[in-house]
Amino acid sequence: MRLVSVLLVLLSACSAPPAGPVVPEPVAGDPGGDRRRAVERGLLPAVVLAGRDEPRWSVEERMERYRVPGLGIAVIDDGAVAWAAGYGVTRAGGAVPTTASTRFQAASIIKAVSAAGALRLVQDGRLGLDEDVGRRPRSWRLRFADGVAAAPVTLRHLLSHSAGVTVHGFPGYRRGAPLPTPLQILDGAAPANSPAVRVDETPGRRYRYSGGGYQVVELLLEEVTGRPFASLLAELVLAPAGI
Repeated sequence: MRLVSVLLVLLSACSAPPAGPVVPEPVAGDPGGDRRRAVERGLLPAVVLAGRDEPRWSVEERMERYRVPGLGIAVIDDGAVAWAAGYGVTRAGGAVPTTASTRFQAASIIKAVSAAGALRLVQDGRLGLDEDVGRRPRSWRLRFADGVAAAPVTLRHLLSHSAGVTVHGFPGYRRGAPLPTPLQILDGAAPANSPAVRVDETPGRRYRYSGGGYQVVELLLEEVTGRPFASLLAELVLAPAGI
């Protein structure tokens, strides 16, 4: 079985193991369920060591191991969804089952879409992949931490998580809670619940995952185009891809 890609999206509420057994759903295009079972019972580790037995786990075993209450899987083969299914429950300690139609937070999936949008602007000559973008936004300046010498920060650095930028990720906000503006997020100002985005390592020195770096990319794209981020990416990336 050749899988082009497998997308696993985890619920953010990961404080308890799944409640109850995983209930299979009918899957169009795989009536016997053989391809689906091969995935559900054959999960592999990220790294396999030479000379050692190759471990395989079931979806349920991995959910229990990582205390994931709900999980969605979509398998894409030859550009089409071969099958999709939900497992567990939608909330830790709850009873509502997760299905193939359950909505999850997009989370860092947006990074790939953001990078594609930024590269479209590079292709159109509106941004340079290796120009110093640290001072380009008019409304905000990328600041360096004490003891770190100022150096060019490029779009290539930001997209590849090598800009030395802080803030690994963002916890999100409860429904109904006040939402910060992009500038408040970048400066770590209330009601933002994350620290300020700063450069605390020499750009280009090493890889270090940074959601904060992509927050800088968002601001950069908005200021270069004068367009809201969501509608801009819809036009540059999603619509051409038929999404």
